[in-house]
Amino acid sequence: MKKTNTRMTVNLAAVIAMSGLAVCARAQNLIGNGDFSFNPIGTTLTVSNSNPWEDTRFSYWGLYSVGSLNGTTLTATIVTNPASAANLALRLDYVQVGEKNWAGGEDTEFIKRSYMPVVVGRSYYISFDAAHISGGTQLLVIMPEFQASGAYSGNQYAKMVSVTSPEYQHYVIAWTPTRDVTTQAGISFQPQATGLGSDTNSSFLLDNVEIVEAGYGLNSGFEAQPLGTTATVSGAGWQGDNTTFSHWRLLTINASDGSYLRGTIVPNPASGGSALRLDYNLAEGGSVDWATLERETDGMTINPGASRVAVTANQGYLFSFDAAHISGSEQIQIVLAEFKSDHTWSQVEWGTVATVASTGMQRYAFHWKPLSDLTTEVNISFRLQGRPSTSLILDNVQLTPVSVYNGSFEATGAAPDAWWFYSDPKPGGIADDLTGTLVPNATDGYKALEVSWTSHDGRDCLFATANNPLVTYGVNYNIMFDAALVSGSPNLNLVLPNFTSGGGFVGQLGFNFMVTSADYQTFTIPNWTPSDPAAHHVYMGFRQRETSGSSSVIRMDNVRFGKTVSVELGNLSHTYDGWQKAATATTIPAGVPVRLTYNGLGSAPLNAGSYTVVGTVSDPMYLALGDVTNTLVIAKVPATVTLDNLTYRYDGTPKAATVGVTPAGLKVDVTYNGSSVAPTEVGKYTVVGTVNELNYAGSATNLFVITAIPRTMIILR
Repeated sequence: MKKTNTRMTVNLAAVIAMSGLAVCARAQNLIGNGDFSFNPIGTTLTVSNSNPWEDTRFSYWGLYSVGSLNGTTLTATIVTNPASAANLALRLDYVQVGEKNWAGGEDTEFIKRSYMPVVVGRSYYISFDAAHISGGTQLLVIMPEFQASGAYSGNQYAKMVSVTSPEYQHYVIAWTPTRDVTTQAGISFQPQATGLGSDTNSSFLLDNVEIVEAGYGLNSGFEAQPLGTTATVSGAGWQGDNTTFSHWRLLTINASDGSYLRGTIVPNPASGGSALRLDYNLAEGGSVDWATLERETDGMTINPGASRVAVTANQGYLFSFDAAHISGSEQIQIVLAEFKSDHTWSQVEWGTVATVASTGMQRYAFHWKPLSDLTTEVNISFRLQGRPSTSLILDNVQLTPVSVYNGSFEATGAAPDAWWFYSDPKPGGIADDLTGTLVPNATDGYKALEVSWTSHDGRDCLFATANNPLVTYGVNYNIMFDAALVSGSPNLNLVLPNFTSGGGFVGQLGFNFMVTSADYQTFTIPNWTPSDPAAHHVYMGFRQRETSGSSSVIRMDNVRFGKTVSVELGNLSHTYDGWQKAATATTIPAGVPVRLTYNGLGSAPLNAGSYTVVGTVSDPMYLALGDVTNTLVIAKVPATVTLDNLTYRYDGTPKAATVGVTPAGLKVDVTYNGSSVAPTEVGKYTVVGTVNELNYAGSATNLFVITAIPRTMIILR
């Protein structure tokens, strides 16, 4: 009856991809596992005020009850998953007797006790499958935050989910840790009764609870408020609402004669989750300097860590969001204003305009890098434009670091902020031709850059980074890129000119490559270091290595540059004891964070078996030459099997050996000459008893005999 959670791992990735949720590209970190096959079907437990806490019968999970009155109970039972008969799920039955004691702190819930590691400043998606059985339809999902010591951080997120269907539905909630001290989080489900009267109840089925790391920076969804929540701002001067939408505020400046900006929580038309509808109205004869949705600010001061997004100077980011056009103007302006460590404005901001033309949710992405070396945080705003009105839906806003430099080409347009094209003729000559076009990457489904060169014997012709990685003399860096040959010459050259902080050129290194395959290949320069102690930053420039008249078309993607790091996995051999077993990751240099997955899941395994462990460096400042893979083995516990009652006399009925096992209660399969059917006929049989348990192993073999009935001989004289 055991199962794995592979099905939902695939399903969640598919749901996120289809719904347009802006998950950090190419990385999904499952750090929660809500598989309810830890116990046999029928396992049950009830808690009430007389039995307020129990976590021994459900691995990873516990039942909790405080202050429940007059026999109010919560019961959990392992049952068959009706959507997948081979799998198990959990049934929650809540029976409230008397009025709910909110004032007295009544709290009855099903809670995860094995807390999950989380990072402040990153966003997560909580997902689960649930079905309604009877009674109340409201299920409260709570994310309490904890410090490294295990102490409660003093804050928790709660989201009321309406579970109305008798069939399983998939629910996704966006969540971000709120306290700077938070390092881990629990998750609990609190069934709600039908009302405040007596003898009320609710019953649900629950399965496949998962937490997926979605990105950095901010809460990328609008699930914190109920559907229909709305706010409208208008009026002269600064008019803002920063109480209705968690972490975000609506703002108008100098609106007049009925001009306004309205925000409303609505269903996300792609995913069924929540999104934000923005309605901007520029009234006839009215005016407005700008109308914006922005990450909360308070003048030039800020409560650190509460609203703006913490960023690292000189690091690249991918800024992304999902949007759909409803009516009016298709233009929306995005502004990223930079602030210093004292929370004052850095006097710089980056802006661009996105054209939101589709009525379906589309993902928009831009490369961004702080413009000031003093920047430590950024405020994000969406400014609506157009007359007389603009309406659109917005969701899944993400700001994700992309290593010291990552030349993926997902940014809308030609990404001039990330790359620039350069062609310089010799004196009196003709400049080489250079064209770049964004095309699909057939390997991963994202975008790539197709570069076409034609040489006219120009002096230099290359495309190069515009946001250039900072470097330190004596530090080693890894450089990687993917390339595929479309046509023409396979000869490619990468140049790495070094510059001082003032822009002075201090030397250059070049590397030659042969791009010979029509399929993408990964090219690597390991352990590169600047050539001059004064080097402050480096350009990466690509050009063809041919003379006049030659041409080539090469597709490029995933140009990466980061500090060198090596990873070794350890602690890979264990024996089952009922607790999770985790591998360890050791890095050089020491202390670089590594994300570990086990057969694709982020939760360390509990049961005996072999698990493929993959270690991925999760600090964007470092670049490993690939993931590190090894095998973690949890051995079964040895069990002792004994076989008795091995000799019988034939009487026409089946005969069986007596089987004993230590530890007691384990299932043992018995065979006689390989058959599971107990024998009847006279003869000798090899009897084998084999433990059939996920976490225990053992067997015994002996001789089993059925003898003939003795005959009586009569002698006639």
